[in-house]
Amino acid sequence: MSRVATQTPLVAFAFDSLLSSDDRRMIERLAGQVWRDNVARGVTGEMRLEGWRVQQVVEGPADVILPLVARILADDRHGGIRITALEAISARRYGGWSVHGLPTATDAAAAVAWSDVDGRVVAFRRPAAAPAAVKEARRLA
Repeated sequence: MSRVATQTPLVAFAFDSLLSSDDRRMIERLAGQVWRDNVARGVTGEMRLEGWRVQQVVEGPADVILPLVARILADDRHGGIRITALEAISARRYGGWSVHGLPTATDAAAAVAWSDVDGRVVAFRRPAAAPAAVKEARRLA
């Protein structure tokens, strides 16, 4: 009897929301939690922050993403969630996880937090560290 390997289908979920607070510390904690949890679970995508507004795309195996969708929709830190995509995908579109626009960043064009699928991580919180972190991110890419 031969065994056929089954692979969990990939799913992408994208949404916009308004945060319940514009408190800088709360936003930094949220971004840190999202980054830590997504990297640990092998989720790829990005989070973009602009004041109270959040845009996020998460992608990965359906058995990881669908429970994550339920947690996001129940999270009281998000209000006015607008789902922009929930779909099966044939391949990942992102090579890792990134967060853009943290309140402590001076250059929103640079990834404030980044991790590739293999878990290599470059992160910085203080603007003074930005040039070195961007240089390291380019070296790892």
